[in-house]
Amino acid sequence: ADATAERTRVALEKVVNGKIVAAKTHNPHVLARKEKPSFVRYTPANTNTAHNSGAAQRIIKLVEAPVDPMLPPKFSMTKAPVNPPSPPVPVMHSPERKLTKKDAADWKIPPVVSNWKNNRGYTISLDKRLAAEGRDLQDHSINDRFASFAEAMYSAERTARDDVEKRAHIQRQVSIRAKTAKEQELRELADRARRERKGYLGLSEATDTESVAATEPTRAGVAPRAPAPVEAARQLRDDAPPTPSLRREMREERDREFRQHSYIREESTAPTLKRSKLSRDQERDLAERVALGQGTGGGVGGGEVQYDQRLFNQDGAHGRGQSSLAGGFGADDSYSLYDKPLFAGGNASSKFLYRPPRNEGEEEAGAGGRRGKADRPFGGSVAAGATGASKGGAVRDRPVEFERDTELKSAANEDPYGLEQFFTEAKKFEKEAKD
Repeated sequence: ADATAERTRVALEKVVNGKIVAAKTHNPHVLARKEKPSFVRYTPANTNTAHNSGAAQRIIKLVEAPVDPMLPPKFSMTKAPVNPPSPPVPVMHSPERKLTKKDAADWKIPPVVSNWKNNRGYTISLDKRLAAEGRDLQDHSINDRFASFAEAMYSAERTARDDVEKRAHIQRQVSIRAKTAKEQELRELADRARRERKGYLGLSEATDTESVAATEPTRAGVAPRAPAPVEAARQLRDDAPPTPSLRREMREERDREFRQHSYIREESTAPTLKRSKLSRDQERDLAERVALGQGTGGGVGGGEVQYDQRLFNQDGAHGRGQSSLAGGFGADDSYSLYDKPLFAGGNASSKFLYRPPRNEGEEEAGAGGRRGKADRPFGGSVAAGATGASKGGAVRDRPVEFERDTELKSAANEDPYGLEQFFTEAKKFEKEAKD
């Protein structure tokens, strides 16, 4: 072991000393001390006496020049030239083919669009933003809970609809009950008022119907209707509980009475003798004839549209020169639209113009008695044919002008059956009875 250690130490010292000696050889002072000057004999090639001062040989002493120890080294490390590179690897190209839509979409690079910055204020469309975000490249997955949520919403909506329908049904039932109770209350109030009125007037229920039938006025010779069955049905209706069938029967009864009253009014005002179709056509107004397509003159034929040829042959008919169609049809300062009156003949004026009758008494007597004529005409004076008629009544020379009674008409439209008046009277009698 000692011998091995000694050999190792000697080897290491040898290496270190060699390194030290190699480093010391670069020091010029060490080299100057080691190397001594040397002498060299120089014999020039030119032997001319004029050359080199005529000397044939010279002795030259070579001495190492002193070196500044602070002078940097004069040698430089030169880089070895780079060898030429290896030849490039050959690139294999596939044959050219047509670009498909999918390849173009894959190679398309969307523009950079920021969701936070837009310094220049460009208007960026939504498709560009979506392309920049890359949403189309992601796989969309829908959670299974959406189906259960939709089913739960559908069941909740169906339950809510059922609840709303039940609530509406209950509300309808409540409103029907309230309406029935109100009708029952009004019916009882009317019955009580009727009974109090009968007791107040000293009448009985048996004589009520007869007295009403006896006091009802006769209209234009029409026999009075017998209200006994109607009153009996009304009495039974008042005593019976209110049911849907009873309410329907009451409504039908009111409609029937209203129609009957309307029919009686129409029959009382209508004439007894009906006019024939020929007389109706002869007495029609000119506007009605034009609307019905009936002929109003003999100059124009029926069928397709024709023109009266007499209108085109009036160049000099009147001797004025301006009445024809070719001459301008009348003077410039004339405001008349027609050159002749509409009803030129006597027949036309008697047909279409109103003329009051002259001998009313004779016409009425010839017609066979009283034909719905009023005893007192409009204006307050008694008619000429009535008993005790005054002769001072004014003679009418124009049609009777009627004025619409808006107050009565609106009241009739609002309450055609007279229920409001009936209930008002009942409440008034009840108030009087309490007082």
